[in-house]
Order: sequence, then C-alpha cells, then structure tokens
Amino acid sequence: MLMKQQAISYWEDLTTTFGESWNAFWFTPASSQPLAIVRIGTGLLATIHFLSYWADLTRWFAPNGLLPAETVRRLTEEDGVINYNFTLLQMVTKPNEIWVFEIIAIVASLLLAIGLFSRVSAAVSLIMLLSFVHRAPMISGFGEPILSMLLFYLCLAPSGEWLSVNAWWKGRKQTDHGTAEVPAPSVLANIGIRLIQVHLAAFIFMMGLSKLSAEPWWTGDAVWYMIAQTTSRPVDLSSLRASPFVINAWTHALLAFEFAFPILIWNRFARPLLLGIGVALWLSLALVSGHLIFCLTLIVAAAAFWPWNLQPAPRTA
Repeated sequence: MLMKQQAISYWEDLTTTFGESWNAFWFTPASSQPLAIVRIGTGLLATIHFLSYWADLTRWFAPNGLLPAETVRRLTEEDGVINYNFTLLQMVTKPNEIWVFEIIAIVASLLLAIGLFSRVSAAVSLIMLLSFVHRAPMISGFGEPILSMLLFYLCLAPSGEWLSVNAWWKGRKQTDHGTAEVPAPSVLANIGIRLIQVHLAAFIFMMGLSKLSAEPWWTGDAVWYMIAQTTSRPVDLSSLRASPFVINAWTHALLAFEFAFPILIWNRFARPLLLGIGVALWLSLALVSGHLIFCLTLIVAAAAFWPWNLQPAPRTA
C-alpha cells in the first residue's frame, strides 16, 4: 500500500513538474531583443543571398536559360509521387521578367534588416527565397534551409520592437505625446525565441549525425578533404598537411561540438562558452569550405541564445 502511494505521489510530482517546466519554457514572457539581432542578421544575409544571383540571374532562371522549368521538373519529380514545389517564378514567360522578382526579394530583405514592416517583409522574403530555391534546387546551398527557418519564425515573432525603423517611429510618436515606453516582455516573443533555439539545436544535432556516415569524420581527415579542394576555398591552408594532429583535432572538434551543442546549450553556465566555441568553429569552417552564408547563418541563428541587454535610444522632443 505504501509503495502504491509512493508511486502515485511520484507520478503526480513528475507530471506537475514537467507541466510547470514546459509552461515556463514556452510561455514565460521574454524580451524581443534577441529577435531584433536575429532579424537584422537574417535580413542582411537574405540580401546577400539574393544578390548572389544577380550576375547570372537570367542564365539560371530565365525560361530559355540553362535550367528551363520543364528540365527542372524532370530532374526533381518522380513518377507516381506527388511533388509540390511552390514557386512564383513559374509565372515568368520572358527573360526580363525575372528581374521583377529579384528586385522584390532584395527590397523585402533590406526592409527586414532595417525593421520596416518586419513581419510582412519577412513573409515576402521567405516566399521569394522558396520561389528561387524551388525553381532551381540544384544550385541551392546549405544556407537556405536555416535561412528559410529564420524567415518563417520572424513572420510570427515581434522582431521589430527593437533596433528598427518601426520602433524608432513609434518612439518618436510616443515622445511627442509624452508617453515613451520600453517594449514589454511578451509570451509571443518567447515563443519565437524558443522555436528558433529548438530548431537550431535539432539542426546541429542532425548535422552531427549525418557526419557519422562518412569515414573521414571518424578518421579525422574530413577537414583536410575540405582544405584540399581548390574550387571554393577562400583561404589556402594546404600547408597544414604537415600537421596531421591539427587536422585531426580540428575535425573531431567540429564533430564533438555538434553533439555537445544540443545538450549543453540549455545550461546557462555552459551557454556563453558554447556560443564562443561555435562562432570560432563556424568561422573556421567557412575558411576551409567556402560556405560563408551557411556559417554566418548559423551564427545569426545562435544569437537567439544570447541574453542581449539593449538600451532604448534616447528620445528628443
């Protein structure tokens, strides 16, 4: 009888504690300051991404370019499988029309960066990003999945309350009426931050799992394979071939970090250390792989974990 009561008490405590922790994790009001940093970084990276198409825009995306829509469809779709890859670029019938979508994408991402109509500009940027990726998925890179994730959550979260044109304009109007206020913490801001955090942690964990299927990550030679390729590396570090210990340590550090991050990042004492190590490792990865946008997008997403303490700009009458 005593054991039964203890078991019942244990499960009651367990479910109560879990429920309270769950609610505290997701629904405690939080400042939207981290979202402002993520918004600025995401907007700038999206702008760079769209500008990277500029030189060869019609070559890749025009109806008479290297990748006509019908060719892409044959390469990506399977018989008997429902494929739905939404793209506004299917409306393009003439080469010059593609520039309309390119300019819309660049303008929307710039508006997101400066914080003007943040949710709308995030939604437009996301639609344009997916339109370009779905139109020619074979020329997309590693950065688009994270970039699209950030844009999606910025469509929902109040990211324009700090460091934005909208915040500046609102503060100016409040000053004129003598009612200047600092944006209050909100549940919606916390949900937006948590969604980015959980998604990034899961993404990094999957990056680590995917590496386990490749032998060079076990032997410690993976970084050397990236250094040895000459097509996209921004820095030549081939002199490290004489330092196998450095190569092996670098490789295993990247792999170990991707398994440690999803677990330890939730500890407030380990978080600053992990973020510092992450920035260093991701920048080093950019140097040897050439995937600059991908690595910078990881850094921007990780900014959601940092406890930013921004101060409102001084108001002048």
